[in-house]
Amino acid sequence: MAVVNDPLEPVRTWGERIGLLSRFAWVVLSCGVFGILAAVSVASVPGILAAVTAGPEAIQAVFWGVAIALAFLLLLYAITFIGRREAEARLAGGMTARAPAGAAEVDEADAFVLYSPPGFVDDLKTHLEKGKVGWGQRALYVGVDGARSWLRVSEHEDYDISEGKLRSAFADVMARVDRPLGSLVSLGPGDGKVDAALMSLLGGKGSRPSYVPIDISEGLLLLTMKRLRMEHAGAPMPFGVLGDFEYGWDAFRHLLAGQPRPRLFSILGNTVSNLDAGLQKFFPTFWSGVAENDYVLFDVLLGNFDERLGAGDAGTYDPNLLFPDGEMMRRYKAFIGEGARRVSMDYRVYDEEHGRLTQWLKVHRTREPVDGYDQLHLQYHGEGDSKTIFKWRRYRDTKNLENWLTVSLQGCEVLGHVDVTDDGLTTRLILLRRNAAPAAQAL
Repeated sequence: MAVVNDPLEPVRTWGERIGLLSRFAWVVLSCGVFGILAAVSVASVPGILAAVTAGPEAIQAVFWGVAIALAFLLLLYAITFIGRREAEARLAGGMTARAPAGAAEVDEADAFVLYSPPGFVDDLKTHLEKGKVGWGQRALYVGVDGARSWLRVSEHEDYDISEGKLRSAFADVMARVDRPLGSLVSLGPGDGKVDAALMSLLGGKGSRPSYVPIDISEGLLLLTMKRLRMEHAGAPMPFGVLGDFEYGWDAFRHLLAGQPRPRLFSILGNTVSNLDAGLQKFFPTFWSGVAENDYVLFDVLLGNFDERLGAGDAGTYDPNLLFPDGEMMRRYKAFIGEGARRVSMDYRVYDEEHGRLTQWLKVHRTREPVDGYDQLHLQYHGEGDSKTIFKWRRYRDTKNLENWLTVSLQGCEVLGHVDVTDDGLTTRLILLRRNAAPAAQAL
């Protein structure tokens, strides 16, 4: 079974292909039935009477014809239903695999294994076709368009922290880990570059952890797995998880329970600051799946948005002020604009010709002096409709954040943090460990 050559090309399972064929057959049959009804409606009464009085053989033939047509329609419906269920767990080689206890039972050496919680693929399909209310900024990344749009940003040379500085920061913060790691579980890996650098460091420390990425974007998930397979061929990669870890974390806990321990959960790329629910709502649920002696590594951006929005307090701003001149920022604005179209279902929010976000989008700024952060909400305001498109947050410092983590999360210890500055932007890596968690609350 071959690995997908282009992870950003749509992958259809056999069930999905049959489902598409059945839809086409539905259309053809519907047209045929409509044509028959139309012909009957214009037929003369004598013609109808002649057909009825032609004899029992004619009536019997009509009956069997209708019965066969109905049976065929029911068969097509069953095939479509099966195709949708098969789409919930699949191999990236284009085949479908079902495993009663999860993807861990699927063992294909030359394929990527993806697990998806029941119902998620249907939700994803509904969003791509009609727009799913409630996904917020997570919807910016889904689908082939979302993945390609994000890669145009992340592949630009000005986006990534320089590899040397990143590896040095990882080495400093991971020096606080005093035992070999069994697994690296990555939440929102993006294009996989950061995870590849982290795996290189972990491999250099003598451990050979398995790697499990979790993402809402199938394209980015497959790209990450392909990158890690190429750069770290010896690292076990049992499966990837296509799903919504922000609101669907409970569905992943038991799947991840079987991974070698201690586990390192990484939430990098400023994912924590962009959460729809916010850190205070997400972390308690997430922490319930972190077992004793597991580690968590995440990052936040330091500073504020004064350089772009001025030193004012709370207020409403033109979102274009957030994107200074430059090719990378032009791509980032396009990513936000195209995603805003998908979230709002309003094409007017982004002027592609001039590269501008339009008046239908506004940035609402809040500053929290106690918690020490500067937060922006990009919101869509349409006719009687309002939706949050994206969130950004930067911290003056993380003292209050770290205190909240240790007080609110049982057994949480902040092992330390390391700052890395590149092109005037400072990212803080924070390492946590769970200590002495009661057995009933650990996986």
